[in-house]
Parts: sequence; C-alpha cells; structure tokens
Amino acid sequence: MNRKLPIILITGLMGIAIHAPCFAGPPANVVIQGPAFIKEPKLIFLQAYNVYLAEDHPADVFKFKNNWYWRDGQKWHVANRHNGPWLIMKTPPPFIAPSAEITQRYKKVPIKK
Repeated sequence: MNRKLPIILITGLMGIAIHAPCFAGPPANVVIQGPAFIKEPKLIFLQAYNVYLAEDHPADVFKFKNNWYWRDGQKWHVANRHNGPWLIMKTPPPFIAPSAEITQRYKKVPIKK
C-alpha cells in the first residue's frame, strides 16, 4: 500500500471540512422586549377558557400549565417564566384564548393605545 495515500486523504478531508459551510440551525426567535414584569403578575382564572390571565398588566399575558403566553396582535409568544425570554410561536397556543375585548373586562390596567 502506498504510504502517501492516507496523508492525501486526510489533507483532502481537512480541505473539505474547512471550506464546507457550518450550519447550526436557524437562530432562535427570541423577542427582546416582551411584557415588562417586575414581579410575577397577579393572575385570575378564566374558568370558561381554563386559563389564567395577568390582570395587572395591559398586555394579554396568560398562564397555561407551566408556560406563559403573550398575545401581541395576531402573534403569539411563549416563555417558561413570566419575564421571558419570549419565543415567537409558529402555531396557536394549546388553549382557546379569549378575545382581547373579553380580557379587557377583567383587567385592572387599561390597554395602551
């Protein structure tokens, strides 16, 4: 067997590895500025929807099971803590969300326009 063959193969593979693009996947869709909470918000249970609503914040923030959900217009975001980081959801939340008009009936903080 030719002794130069393994060296040629190794240097050839290194050249491919150096020039091949590295893909780590798409960047995480982290929302930098989500709803601002200094402490965990006061929650009220909306029995008809089986979900909790943050009543002391103008944004529609819900808690369902162990996750937090924030509705920003037609977009939904999810976090495992009330203060984020918030990830953009590609699917609807796993609960039927009340409309913004319904949530405002329960809020103690008026919506910002």
